[in-house]
Amino acid sequence: MSLRVYLALLLSCLFSAIMAQKNKIIKREASYLEQPNRIEFDINPNDQDFIIVTAEDKGLIVFKETAERGDKGFLWEFNHVDTLLEKRWSKNLLLPYGSFYMGHDYSLGNVFILLGTVSGRSFNEFSLLGLNIQSGDTIMRTVDIGFPVNLNEFEVVGDMAIFGGYANYRPVVLLYNFETRKKTVLPGFYNNRSQLLDIKTNDADRNFSVLMTDKFRAKNQTITIKTFNDEGKLIQRNILDPGEDKNLIYGQTASLVDGTQYLSGTYAVRRSSYSKGVYVAKFTDNEQQYLNYYLYSELENFFSYMSAKRQTRVKERIKRRRIKGKKVRLNYRLLVHDVVKLGENNVLIGEAYYPKYVLSTYYPLNLQYGNDRYGSGIEGYKYTHAVLIAFDQQGKVIWDNSFEINDILSLDLKQYVHVAGDDDRIVLLYMYEGEVRSKLIEGNEVLEGKTYNPIKLQFEDDIIESELEDVSGLEEWYGNSFFAYGVQRILKEGDRRRREIFYVNKIVYN
Repeated sequence: MSLRVYLALLLSCLFSAIMAQKNKIIKREASYLEQPNRIEFDINPNDQDFIIVTAEDKGLIVFKETAERGDKGFLWEFNHVDTLLEKRWSKNLLLPYGSFYMGHDYSLGNVFILLGTVSGRSFNEFSLLGLNIQSGDTIMRTVDIGFPVNLNEFEVVGDMAIFGGYANYRPVVLLYNFETRKKTVLPGFYNNRSQLLDIKTNDADRNFSVLMTDKFRAKNQTITIKTFNDEGKLIQRNILDPGEDKNLIYGQTASLVDGTQYLSGTYAVRRSSYSKGVYVAKFTDNEQQYLNYYLYSELENFFSYMSAKRQTRVKERIKRRRIKGKKVRLNYRLLVHDVVKLGENNVLIGEAYYPKYVLSTYYPLNLQYGNDRYGSGIEGYKYTHAVLIAFDQQGKVIWDNSFEINDILSLDLKQYVHVAGDDDRIVLLYMYEGEVRSKLIEGNEVLEGKTYNPIKLQFEDDIIESELEDVSGLEEWYGNSFFAYGVQRILKEGDRRRREIFYVNKIVYN
């Protein structure tokens, strides 16, 4: 081959690669998503990060700890914005030195913020700040639990605050009444074989459910749900019977309605912690009606996040094993979220992930050998795809679908993908690198593939100089509305002045 021909082929390949790369970065925007409103808050260098609490259709509470000092404390700034992202009121509260945000909940027109104090690794004294959305009136309560506890759950229902956590490595659930200031430790949870999964409240019926894992003597794991009224009285107790050869890893429940409760989650084979598939169960008046299991390999669209070539290889392997009468048991880590009602069906939502490790170099204390040492540490959790599985009232799978993620590497396991819609159309969306990425489906079908909607700015001549990815996100708000938030440094065209702001954008699915 002559040099001229070789160079021509090389240039042709380079041109094709460049064009392919250009085609890859062409991004379609979703016509079904709108960003009608935005609000910005100036950032002061010494203040803490902003925190957002949703009050559903009553708006948002946006607050932060400032660097301004008062008598024996720092000033905290609280803002209420309505659903149009217009500020309704703003106020500063003096909170004691050492106070820090731990959690929040919204219940019946009031936002409750849980604050801890810097006093050691475990805590037994907390502050509860209540904010009335309409008036901005506040109440402050100090809750002394009486013994050290590490909290990971905080909810409010009626006049009761619910705390869930661990004392001496065993789960505990405590109630605190705002009116009487009485504390109650719920019995039946302090067990070294159990693990607290979730506390779910039902404001309309003034009850709450506590989900726990529990182990049988045969050492396989199950899920227990205890439902209480707002006075702490047990009204229903359900224990799933998984059978002898299965382990129930995780579960999420729909609210108890007229004695009926649905539960979905992931399961594994006995003594394994890697999930093989999902299950769905139904209880009516304390009796288990059914418990159905579905392998990941049995779902129609579980692998649709893969490339077409890889998806074909996996499905062919599954088909060959089925011909031989064998089941394909795939191991996955699935982060399960709420069971939501979309139309007439209960829909399980989860995100698949795997830990990603990085090789690091370290140097031994004894240097006589003269060699470096190598080890691995976790870099983060790599998300691959989100899964939606719809069940009918008999626990049968109606449809399933998935949404490829592939770009998220997170140090924390948390929910990224959110959904909205009904029986006809469902949107799946998450935020990454200043864009809302979405997909539109109807049952098993994809109506519109992955789209990319950049976060809209306040003014047309605004230019983003930089954005902090670590403090940005997307959360559910109310109905088919979401809010995106983050920190940006913004320039104006032809102007060297910069402004650093915390923004909140409303995202609406139509």
